[in-house]
Amino acid sequence: MQKFILLILHAAKLLAADPRMNFLALLGIAGDLRSKEEGELIPTPELFLQYLQQNYTPDVVQDILNSAKILVETLTVETDSEGRQMTFGQLMNAFRVQQWHSSVLGDLPPTCGRPRIILTFEVWDVVGYLHLQIQMQALSIGNFTPVPPAVDL
Repeated sequence: MQKFILLILHAAKLLAADPRMNFLALLGIAGDLRSKEEGELIPTPELFLQYLQQNYTPDVVQDILNSAKILVETLTVETDSEGRQMTFGQLMNAFRVQQWHSSVLGDLPPTCGRPRIILTFEVWDVVGYLHLQIQMQALSIGNFTPVPPAVDL
């Protein structure tokens, strides 16, 4: 799980440092968040959060939750069909809608014994769940001002 924690923190750091990065850089972050090795198990969002809460201090958990918020809510240079700026979360959702997935494993070329990289939304689903947790946390302490949803996860 440490790998996924570092992945989320690193992706958020890159996006926060340069939210107006070009599409290829955004695509790189999106690819990192969608890649897993063949046979690699990614925990369910609920198990991931439970692991965080049991193994990390509240400050570290909050940093990870804040990283999820950055990943979902940060405006990018990309625009939608109506010319509105897209958040990184909306960009990730566009990949899901357009179904840019890996090929069927049988159609992929051999990898000479190395695990294949498969595109999936499993890690991104964890990010979305963490983002939901931070929204619920804000509601529970009364600091939340409702805004129209910017992201369809």
